[in-house]
Amino acid sequence: MLKPRLAAAVLLLALSMGGCSARTGSVTPRMMGLLSNLPSVTPVPTPISTFPTPTATPVEASTDVLLDSYQVPVRSIELVSTAGEYSEIYRCDKDTNDGCLVDLMTGTDRDLLSARAIPVDEGTYDQVVIRTCLEEGSYQFQVKGSASITSGTQTGTYSTQTGSYPCMNCDPGLTSLTARQCAYQFELEAPLVVQPDSKTVLSFYYELRNLSWMALKSSVTTPPTPAAWSSSGCTGNASGSYDSTHPVFLCAGFPQFHARVGEAPVQERYLINNRAVLGLFFDPSDYWSSIKTPLGGYLRRYYGSESPAGEAFNFGVPLRRISRKSNGDFTFAAEGATSSSSSYFQSTNFPGDLNVTDNTSDTGTFTGELSGSTVNPYTVMRLE
Repeated sequence: MLKPRLAAAVLLLALSMGGCSARTGSVTPRMMGLLSNLPSVTPVPTPISTFPTPTATPVEASTDVLLDSYQVPVRSIELVSTAGEYSEIYRCDKDTNDGCLVDLMTGTDRDLLSARAIPVDEGTYDQVVIRTCLEEGSYQFQVKGSASITSGTQTGTYSTQTGSYPCMNCDPGLTSLTARQCAYQFELEAPLVVQPDSKTVLSFYYELRNLSWMALKSSVTTPPTPAAWSSSGCTGNASGSYDSTHPVFLCAGFPQFHARVGEAPVQERYLINNRAVLGLFFDPSDYWSSIKTPLGGYLRRYYGSESPAGEAFNFGVPLRRISRKSNGDFTFAAEGATSSSSSYFQSTNFPGDLNVTDNTSDTGTFTGELSGSTVNPYTVMRLE
């Protein structure tokens, strides 16, 4: 028989555990790449003549990098809310940069995390934080791929290689890049409400196209910075400046994850002014009935067939907001350099009739940090 004091302690512990259990649900994180679920536009769009004014030294470059491997460290994933609620739903067991590398190129048909259900405190969460490093202050990621770059009348195929700048007509190898941002914060598609004993699978979807680029060193004496080269996430870094001995360099960014409960969104991709790729995500439940409820998206730089105009579209950011108007067009605004800064690019008349069967190009106007107070025209073409 238990002594009275011990019995009371056991009862308090049991009540405490029961109360804790009643206040929690569970969340299982998944990380998966988006499959291409729409046919490409035919014919292939031709270059556009409406460009933003060049603001930095042009370089020959390409964001059409054919990737073989794209490995980033995922150290932890956290749910947070504007009300201060917090819960960690994933932590890499190996707890090192190399031990936590995840090859995003392998996630198009499977979950990359293989994570278990994690107890989460009751509450409403509206943001997610993905951590790539902790107290180290930077992280290293690995990229392997190749790209074709035209310089003048000559086109060369450049491939990544281990420990150096990309080489021409060689077999690709893994190259290591360094980035200094340890935490990437994204809005959830909809607030995640965790209730007692609820069970939720939260999926993180991503797209890798146009996320990395290769460029040749500028033909003029001005270094290719800040147009296409950065001291973070690019090869050819010499104490924070571009190493001019590198005739070609590779840069890469961190993907904009779209976090949602449910199946993968439908994605459409557009080319704006031959300078940026806009990706839009749609609700799969009504997309095929032409309702096309927009869920979110991203903007990424695009370097195509001609020398790009410097930093005119120098960003890789998620959309801050997007909605569909009664006439079928879309209103959206991209993030700025930070979540609190002005939008890089926003439009109130993005055409909603761009599809693969009839209309593949159209025009509109944009404002934002790129244009100041000026309203600028753009030409947009549907890629997918």
